[in-house]
This record gives sequence, C-alpha cells and structure tokens, in this order.
Amino acid sequence: LLTARAQLAASTLKDDIARFRRLYPELRPATITYAIGVLRTGGTTTGDKVLIGAELALGDETVDVSELPEPLQSRLRIFFRSRPFANNAQNNIHEYVHTQQQETQGTLAQQALREGVADLVAELITNRKPALPVYTYGPAHDAAIRQQFMADMRGTNYDNWLWNGSDNPFGVGDLGYYVGYSIARRYYDGASDKRRAIRELIELPYDDPAAVNALIERSGYLAGNIDPATHGASSMRNRPNAFASVRP
Repeated sequence: LLTARAQLAASTLKDDIARFRRLYPELRPATITYAIGVLRTGGTTTGDKVLIGAELALGDETVDVSELPEPLQSRLRIFFRSRPFANNAQNNIHEYVHTQQQETQGTLAQQALREGVADLVAELITNRKPALPVYTYGPAHDAAIRQQFMADMRGTNYDNWLWNGSDNPFGVGDLGYYVGYSIARRYYDGASDKRRAIRELIELPYDDPAAVNALIERSGYLAGNIDPATHGASSMRNRPNAFASVRP
C-alpha cells in the first residue's frame, strides 16, 4: 500500500524543479528513479542520476519494523516517526541538489557542508526541513555542537556526525547535517545577493578543503567561545557503514 504512493510522491517534482531553476538558473537536468531497496538509503546519487529508496522515503509511523534486528529497528522507528513520506518533496530536491555539486571523499567539514547546502536549498524551495530530532536538538545545544565540530572538522571520521544513529556523545544522529545547514544558512542570510550566494554554495569545489574551510570561515558560524586548542584536531579515516543511518 505505501509503495503505491510513488506517483503522489513525485507529483510536486515538476513545480519544485521549476522553482529550483528560478533560484539557480544554471541548473543542469537530472533524473530521479524510485526503487525498492534493502533499507540502505532513502536517497542517493551518482552523476546526474538520483535513486530514491522507496521502502524508506514513502514510509510513515505505520511501518512495522518489529522483526528487524537492533540497532536498525530503533533507528527506523525514529525515522518513520518523522513521517518521511510527508517530507518527500524536500528529499527529492535535497538529492537533486547533490547532482549539481562536486563530490568529495574529504574531511568532515567538506561532507557536512555539502549535505547542509542540499538541506538549505531544499528548504528554500519546499519550505520544509526534515522532521528529525537533529533539527530540534541542534538549536538547543548549538554551542556544544560547534565546539565538538571544531575539534573534528578537519578529520575524516564521520562516525559521530553523518549517516549514524544515536550512538554518539550527543545521543542524536546526523548532527553533521545540522552543522552544515547552519553554516550554509548563515552564509546565505548574510549575503546581499542571495542568488549569487546560492550559486557559490552549490558550485563550491567541495573536494578542495581550503575552499570549503574558507567559506565556513566567511559564514561566521564557528565564531564564538571555542577553545583554540581543539581547532584542527583530526581523527583516523573511517568511511561510514551504509547501514548506519537512514538519512539520505
């Protein structure tokens, strides 16, 4: 029954992409495909192609996850309580933004900003952010999150920040999305030319850590009472497990 929602889920896409093109006239075409997957992702991209994991993206709180193993069961309960189907327009555009961005295998700062820009642009187009704990917990604990991000941002271990569950020092998954979004939002809000700011955020060379760090610095988000001794601390590379999270 929930899988039959695919047509409805895509019904806003034409208008949303038209709004995207007005916001970012340089928009390149991409294709979006819905498929039944194995709970690996609600959305992913390769080149100019978007794949939406329908078994995740079209769900809601009625999905029965009781036969799945832990910790996946707990993570999925949280995810489905956020009613991803109701947020599917945002998910479509978030992934579409990724088809316009340079890919990176770089630092936490590079990955977090890339994801946060996609969330910001999707919000500007659909007027929605994902209804996940990260966007309620983040603003209430912003100072502590910023301080830890400063310590980790130049490293390549994403375990506590991206594509993860609640098994981290903050007890909330995907806080890298919140930090990346906050940086992008601060940069956008401070820009006198909003269209130019969007172009700069989308076209940023994400595989260049110096360029990413420079934009983060210009955003002003990390300014504050941060212990300079923690700035630039790094950690060992550890690529995320595909099963670690259900975030796109």
